[in-house]
Amino acid sequence: MSDTDEPRNHEIKLLMPPTVVLDVGGMPTSDVIETFELRDESLPMSMQFLDFQRVLDEHGWNVRLRRKGGTHEGELTFKRRFRVEGDSVDAAWQSAREQRIVGADHFRKQLEWNLDRRTLSFSREQQFESPADSELDLPDLRRSVAIVLDELPGRLRELDLAGESVEHRLKHDACLYGPVTGVRWFGTWNKHDLWIERWDIPKSKVGPVRVVEASLVKGDYFDALEIQRTLADFLDVRGWLHNQSELKTKLILDGFAQSGVAASVSGEGVAQAKGGSSR
Repeated sequence: MSDTDEPRNHEIKLLMPPTVVLDVGGMPTSDVIETFELRDESLPMSMQFLDFQRVLDEHGWNVRLRRKGGTHEGELTFKRRFRVEGDSVDAAWQSAREQRIVGADHFRKQLEWNLDRRTLSFSREQQFESPADSELDLPDLRRSVAIVLDELPGRLRELDLAGESVEHRLKHDACLYGPVTGVRWFGTWNKHDLWIERWDIPKSKVGPVRVVEASLVKGDYFDALEIQRTLADFLDVRGWLHNQSELKTKLILDGFAQSGVAASVSGEGVAQAKGGSSR
């Protein structure tokens, strides 16, 4: 991995068991608040993903529209993920170069660390105006497709899907996976800034699901390596570590795919949201 390939930062993301770390009202327990010195203020959020039968997800792409409390602007994010196999990131970088993602379209490089997997990600973010009355309301399907098509990165425009373009599929087959609502609490751990998020997924085979995730960001690879191991051990001994490494993106997509309901781009009912595998 060359110096130019060095990620901008490393984000550690560890899932926590909701029934253990949250009280009956969905708030962090007093032990969690005290341990991580969580502040009183919190940030409400909402988000949804745009895809078509999860074809983008199967090609390693996710398209997210998100709102945060306190602003009337939304965030549009295009993210391309490459799973890291084993201890070396080199193969993931090589795949990214072959697909001409490295250095393309102002994408931000990041290495995401979960419990037992790492993912090399490239993200590009834009703001969009939202006329919604509520600061957490997200655009409907037609408006979401229009926003995404206006900002579609070149690498997605070039993606060949059995002779069809991403633009064509979005116009004719797009589905929304979401929205889901969440909240972020800010705190510290071992003098590191840390935040805990809770996301509520209303649709899944088993009914409503909550996802709780602890995250922190470090700039140096070896710092991230040590902190990921130490934080995982810290959570584990307290019973606060969820023994899985699924990305919350996958959990959200799975939830809405399993429920089988997403608004169709034609507006003539609903489209079946079929499953797939988020990277």
